[in-house]
Amino acid sequence: MTEVDKIKTAQFINELFIEIKARCPAWPQSWPNPEIEKKARQIWLQEIVKHKINSWDHIKKALEKIKSSFVPSIDEFIQLCKPTMEDYGLPRPFEAFRECCFNASNIRYNVPVTWSHQAVYHAGSQTGLLEIEKLQELFLANYEMACRIVFEGGILKDLPKLIPEQRKVISLPQTAFNAINTMKQMLGKK
Repeated sequence: MTEVDKIKTAQFINELFIEIKARCPAWPQSWPNPEIEKKARQIWLQEIVKHKINSWDHIKKALEKIKSSFVPSIDEFIQLCKPTMEDYGLPRPFEAFRECCFNASNIRYNVPVTWSHQAVYHAGSQTGLLEIEKLQELFLANYEMACRIVFEGGILKDLPKLIPEQRKVISLPQTAFNAINTMKQMLGKK
């Protein structure tokens, strides 16, 4: 580890402990003296690295989830760092499947649709919207992959752009007048 890496690591763990202390006023019960706090910093850092938590955004979300005055255990904190569907506004898998089936049906009949999240559309398009009702397991697997892409900050398929409805051009008055005259002639009226 280079000196720069050591400095960044120290800054990271210091920032994390400052945040925890600010959110958990009972922190002295967990770390009653500097030696215990120093050891806790080492253990927390090892566990964070071991569990491959490498996004400060995930750590910030975990900090926001702390609802107690007491410091969570490192295991509890690791669980809080793992992103959830709610963190990203993603519907639950079966809700996403139901939405995708409903939207696929509407698409078949050229009815405009809206998607609750880009990941739902992405998973549906990966599965195949025309026969989505028959492919629930495949959809759920594709949706799980799409959610992981969202959690990792990746890029999903863009939502389709709505095509504006094409309006028929209304005939000019002279064209309408000519059509009426033609019909009158055909009916033998003047």
